[in-house]
Amino acid sequence: MARSRQAQRLGPNKGTRRAPPRISRDKDTAQILCPFCWPPHPITPETPASCGTVLELVAAQTTYRAVECALCHGIQGQLVKVGDRYKHAFDCTPGKTIYTVPPDKSRAAAAIWHAPAFIHRFIAKRWGKAAVELTSEGKRTGFGWDIVRRYSIG
Repeated sequence: MARSRQAQRLGPNKGTRRAPPRISRDKDTAQILCPFCWPPHPITPETPASCGTVLELVAAQTTYRAVECALCHGIQGQLVKVGDRYKHAFDCTPGKTIYTVPPDKSRAAAAIWHAPAFIHRFIAKRWGKAAVELTSEGKRTGFGWDIVRRYSIG
């Protein structure tokens, strides 16, 4: 039997078919089922099923170019939209962040903000938190706790 033109063009083991998975809900549980098989069987992320189906979970974000960064005011490179402002996809200004959801205000963070540097380092190492100043349109609105992404010893 002759192969179809599509199969000849793709060659062996080429091509992928994609379909949204089926979701089965029973009272308190939900299962993700294979969309290609009958009867459908459960599939899990990143683990090939017996039929060869792999459930891929992917996050996608739109990138922009030639738009001013709200942190460094540069326009080179890839930028992402956060709220109604834009920032670089990389950390262009270490220590400054645009929050999608700002941290809660904290009086303890306000007290620690004015403490010496060795106390900041101790809290960062011990609890993985850092006191940050919260601002809105250039005005201070309070202080809160943020997770430590990196800290230097010294």
